[in-house]
Amino acid sequence: AADDDGHRRRRTTATDDDQLWDMVTEHVSTNMVIEVENLADYNDPEALSVAVWPATAFDGVSTLDGAVVNGAATDNVIAVGMNYIDLKHADADYRTLNYVIGVRCERPATARFRVLAHQFNADLHVGHRQSGEVCPGNWIYHYFEPVVVVDDDSAEAASDGSYGGDDGHRRGLSSSSSSSSSSTPAHVTFVVRVMSKAIFMISTNRDYPPEFNSHNEQDLFLDPENNPEHVASDHILTYNISVCNVFDGTTSHKAYLGLYAADFGCVVYDVSVLHHDGECHGGGH
Repeated sequence: AADDDGHRRRRTTATDDDQLWDMVTEHVSTNMVIEVENLADYNDPEALSVAVWPATAFDGVSTLDGAVVNGAATDNVIAVGMNYIDLKHADADYRTLNYVIGVRCERPATARFRVLAHQFNADLHVGHRQSGEVCPGNWIYHYFEPVVVVDDDSAEAASDGSYGGDDGHRRGLSSSSSSSSSSTPAHVTFVVRVMSKAIFMISTNRDYPPEFNSHNEQDLFLDPENNPEHVASDHILTYNISVCNVFDGTTSHKAYLGLYAADFGCVVYDVSVLHHDGECHGGGH
């Protein structure tokens, strides 16, 4: 059953055998977070373990082959996050996928728990603020793909009419159109607002998602364990971080944002995007 916020919740009891059920992902451009909350009165971070399998990798006997596993809780919540890249490549044909969620009771013999599974868009649009959540041990990604705006005179001058519809808009202007005039802004700035807990790292990149071992466009290492001002305990924290030259006059590039949570629990945030000209700076707080 889904609540008004679109989240799927289920309350049940686990034994030393797995409790299994299906979840369907409907879009390949979404991130997914699954949280399992132990409803016990005491705090035991290892009381439950959670595994999530693509249905195509689940063999029906609860082995962990092909599963995403988390066995430690923060504040009695175990979270498994799968960003849209994980979901996209979990199935070679990019089809709608079923996912199997397994919850195992490690100690004691039984435990009551509830499950919250929700999805949120990875793609961003100017004028829209996207809410999301990122949990420890996971990257969550968002991206912005510039819409190239071509001047009307140039669009009419295109002999093959390749500039698109009557509004003169087209995504991804190719290098062969370098002689046309465009009013597309050059840079992108992501505005991230953190409502709870803390982000460990915020990164951006052009064309490819950022990672720890990649050459990223910008990195914000916040290190909230040693910098408590980066913990959203009683107020909202705001971070601006940019990707420069997503449009260079001939070619447009995807701008990627990556968020990695600190070990304080799942982070509730939202993100918006500014598409602008002028100066382009690195990340800042």
